Amino acid sequence: MKWIKKFDPPGDDFGTHIERSVEGDGYVIVGITSSYGAGREDIWLIKVDENGNEIWNKTIGGKNDDEGKWIQQTTDGGYIIAGWTKSYGITKDQKGCGWVIKIDGEGNEIWNRTFKEGSCLILECITQTDDGGYIAIGNYLDPDLRAQGICVIKLDKYGNVKWKGTYIEENRFHKIYRIIQSRDGGYVVAGYKEGYGHDTSWIFKLDKDGNTVWETTFDEEYPIRNFFPLYPTNQRWWIHSGWMVFVAKV
Repeated sequence: MKWIKKFDPPGDDFGTHIERSVEGDGYVIVGITSSYGAGREDIWLIKVDENGNEIWNKTIGGKNDDEGKWIQQTTDGGYIIAGWTKSYGITKDQKGCGWVIKIDGEGNEIWNRTFKEGSCLILECITQTDDGGYIAIGNYLDPDLRAQGICVIKLDKYGNVKWKGTYIEENRFHKIYRIIQSRDGGYVVAGYKEGYGHDTSWIFKLDKDGNTVWETTFDEEYPIRNFFPLYPTNQRWWIHSGWMVFVAKV
């Protein structure tokens, strides 16, 4: 261990994701703060150098609850953030909207977009795609079906929707954690599906237009909680970790 840094304001504050800069000169952290910002909970962004020293510290949000779930550095040196908001875009029938925010390398907002699906949409992950746009994925609630489903949104580089797809089963709770782009231009998604007795780990492949190519489940006692791509050769592998660790070649 080289160093430990602690950011400990007085409220209920925590990080949700950390991204190392492409240049290797530091890290950016996204999370949630009730100590700073404009509302009850705001998105919290901290940029630190390679030794953990703070470079800048920003909040984004309105008067209600807003949360950042994922951050990725983009090819222009800025960052793209996925999460959800109760401050913007919601109607009387909704409890929250999916939220995507583009910021520059200093943490200044360039644009933001909100997205609706069901009664509440929480975007869990976003990835920049080969065309310069983005693919975002999250989970939404449908009270009529008494279920939680999956929502995938393809965006152009300005945050405009190119296509959107959903997957839901009545009386079932499904949760997605990660999406990555595959070498053929499609996407691989990982999470878990609610089963009978226990949840099952779940991986599915989409083509570039969001159509399902295949899906598979792993009927393990504990579902996958994380999803990391590896590139040991010119082929693509995925490693999955939850309460166990296993490697799958797809």
